[in-house]
Amino acid sequence: MTRPLEGRNALITGANRGFGLAIARAYVEAGASVLMCARDAALLDQARAEVATLASDGQQVLAKPGDVSRRDHVEQMAAVALNAFPQMHILVNNAGVYGPLGPVDDIDWDAWVQAIEINLPPTRSRASARMPPPRPRSFASLRRSPRRCTTTGLTSMR
Repeated sequence: MTRPLEGRNALITGANRGFGLAIARAYVEAGASVLMCARDAALLDQARAEVATLASDGQQVLAKPGDVSRRDHVEQMAAVALNAFPQMHILVNNAGVYGPLGPVDDIDWDAWVQAIEINLPPTRSRASARMPPPRPRSFASLRRSPRRCTTTGLTSMR
């Protein structure tokens, strides 16, 4: 079985359900060690336990609750990742919320601001805070999930 991500490390935000959880499963099956991050600690722990069953010897499946709209949480996520892994190869910035729905006059202003703080700030100032950028040819860097924004290309596929 080919494991193209063997020896690679990934931080995945929004990893407790949906697309983020699917990415965590796929990355672990492909050989990567992962740090899964999301706001709901109980759901995140369940997701981590599920993904951990897919890991082989030498792989790590870690979880760190946190909210990407809070800089202190982002810095804690980065610190956990950098302490756990010798090098970060992949960042999946999948965290996002729908926010309030409805006519502008009817929506809750604070809820709208929170959605903007989670969904719009550039990756560099949130999920990659204090993390060194991937080294050239260090594999890949997915900056935002395709459903949220845009992605940058792979730097190397070896």
